Order: sequence, then structure tokens, then C-alpha cells
Amino acid sequence: AESFGIKFNNVHHGKVLNNYIHDIKFGWAIHLEHSCYNNISYNSIRDTDDITYSGIYLGVSHENVLRRNLLESDGIGIHLNNTCERNFISENALYNYDQGIRLSFEIDDNIISDNIISNSTSAAFFLKNTTHNIISGNIVNGSDFIKYEEYNRENIVEVNLFNGVCSPIYIDETREKVSPKNIFMANSQINPTVSDIICITDRII
Repeated sequence: AESFGIKFNNVHHGKVLNNYIHDIKFGWAIHLEHSCYNNISYNSIRDTDDITYSGIYLGVSHENVLRRNLLESDGIGIHLNNTCERNFISENALYNYDQGIRLSFEIDDNIISDNIISNSTSAAFFLKNTTHNIISGNIVNGSDFIKYEEYNRENIVEVNLFNGVCSPIYIDETREKVSPKNIFMANSQINPTVSDIICITDRII
């Protein structure tokens, strides 16, 4: 059966602060659905190797703050899914996930800044059908930096630092159709490993 650590459904102006969540099996540590204006901060999600979905999940949720959370597990660290707008995700630390932060299906106008993402097995950021998001000032260690699938438009990816990753920027082979007018600017890579694209700067794609 699916399980939840904390679940909000149609909750607004709530706070989830300073919680320690562990051993969640086959579910979500923090799950928000149809919830807006909430503050999700200073939580620790650790030693939860059985989480198969995501540490923090937002579905159809807007203008929430996710700040200074520590997440260490597998699956997806932070997942915005199915129409999420104007959320602020900042200063979180994510370790050992398949995907660090995933944006999928009509994810628009969110700000993702100053996070640390380490050792993601698939990608630090995974974008699928997104528009007008800002990904800025993040540090990525030991992971592919960003992967695009399907239609992504007018996202700004700037001033991020990625360390020793295999594929800093991955856009699928039909990038002209699925990813127009995205801006990659002033990103930096140190200690690169084998890579087809080291860095894309000052470009509109």
C-alpha cells in the first residue's frame, strides 16, 4: 500500500517545519495536492531507501516555498507534477536520488535556485513539458546536470556550477521541436569527465 509521511490535500497557508521523516515505504515523505501558499522548510528526509516515488511531491499546487530541506534517499527528490506554478525551491540539499528535481507536465514560472544536488543516478534536473522556469545558482556534484524530454520552452538555466558530470546538458535528438528558446547562460563545469557538451553559454536554443 502507498504511504505518506505528511499529506496535504486542498490545504492553503500551512507550514511543515523542522520534521524528521524516515522509513517511508512505497510512497512520499511530504505530499501536496491542490495546495497553495504553504511553507515546507527545515525538514530532514533521510535513511528512507524504500521511498519509490519522491521525497517532496507537489501536484496542481502553486506558490509554495520549499526551502532548506535535507533529502537523502532514492527515487525522485523533489517532484513538481501536473500544473504547478510560481513555486520557490531554494537552498535544499538532495543526495543519492535517481532524479534530484523533476518538473513534468505544465510546470510554469517556478524558481529553483541555490540548491545542492549530489550523486543523482539519472539527472540532477529532469524537465518534461515546462515553460518559463528559472534554474539558477545551483551546485551539482557527480550527476548529469539537466535532461529535457518532450516540450520545454523559454526556461532560463543560468549561473549553475556542475562538477565532474558526464552530460552537463542533454536535450533529446529532436531538440529543435521540443525545446525552443531556452536560454543557457554563464553555467560552469569543473573537473569534466567524458562529455559531448561541456557548457552552453549565452545561447538561445
